[in-house]
Amino acid sequence: MTAALVAALKRQSPTAFDQLIAEYGTMLYRVALRLMDQPEEAEEVLQETLVTAYEGRSTPSTNARP
Repeated sequence: MTAALVAALKRQSPTAFDQLIAEYGTMLYRVALRLMDQPEEAEEVLQETLVTAYEGRSTPSTNARP
């Protein structure tokens, strides 16, 4: 991830979120699908991951599965 994208995410720029999805969404979904083995669960993990990155939280929500 580029420094510019990280900085934009820290500012919670809406265009940065779009860029994050465009650049990493497919790859992250594939990893989540391999780990979860269920498309619906992979989509949920992807969504939580992207929102966590956008919001700049250092840890996932307490609802995340181990």
